Amino acid sequence: MRPNDSERSEEIIEATSRFCSILRHAFVDEDLPGHVMQELVGGADRIVRCLSRKIDSTFSAARCGSSSTLACKHVLNALARTFFVKRLASQVQEETLGSLLSDLLFWILNVRVSLTGEGDYPTILKALNVLVVKILENGSCTSVFLALIDLLGQGADIGMVEL
Repeated sequence: MRPNDSERSEEIIEATSRFCSILRHAFVDEDLPGHVMQELVGGADRIVRCLSRKIDSTFSAARCGSSSTLACKHVLNALARTFFVKRLASQVQEETLGSLLSDLLFWILNVRVSLTGEGDYPTILKALNVLVVKILENGSCTSVFLALIDLLGQGADIGMVEL
């Protein structure tokens, strides 16, 4: 692990924890100003894109230390909390969904995930699977289906899937 990886992991953990706290309050606290909710809904695609970019780096670093494994769990948790809220999930665009689903499916099938810390593998694998299910349940049906069809097309292009 590079010297800055631990610091990056701590930053990711702190940022995703704050985001999850905001989400929790936004959908529970009725006294929360409406503009916060509007900002969350309006920025859902951008938020998911930002969190999605952290998946590869946190998963790759997770083999090196517990803080990176924790960062990985926090990124997945923040994404899951986003997709648990249908109002947010439905705002995520097809391109973002396609990229996210591609990354999630890659890591579900990747044996390197099993090299994460002791006891973390089943938890991380379950989190990956739950996140995919929540995307399928709460994402915009049209965007999700188009993203999945695009992924199938990519698989066919590289000879992975025979149509």
